[in-house]
Amino acid sequence: MQTKHQGAFIQFNATFPPAIVEKWNKMVVEWDKDKSAKNPYEEPVAGMLYVCFISVITYHVIGTTMTEVRLELANEENEDAARGKETLHDVSPARWLIMGLDLEEQQ
Repeated sequence: MQTKHQGAFIQFNATFPPAIVEKWNKMVVEWDKDKSAKNPYEEPVAGMLYVCFISVITYHVIGTTMTEVRLELANEENEDAARGKETLHDVSPARWLIMGLDLEEQQ
């Protein structure tokens, strides 16, 4: 069982940039030594909704605000429009994603 979990961890870990993994490992080691250090297992909260948003186009780590996500999606839509890329549906992919995030927040 341990080998199975270790393999899954290694495979999952490989999906992140090495700099992010190194930063995370450092935070965990520091917190293990001193519990008064920033807890790497707690989600950041500063009165705003934070998301971990990962897409093929961009890479965001926890700490990105919904406003930043909305702005980036709007910028991507504007770039697509400038290139003449049309959407097949009434709702763009970015708007669909935002609607899903809004729905999740309401729950």
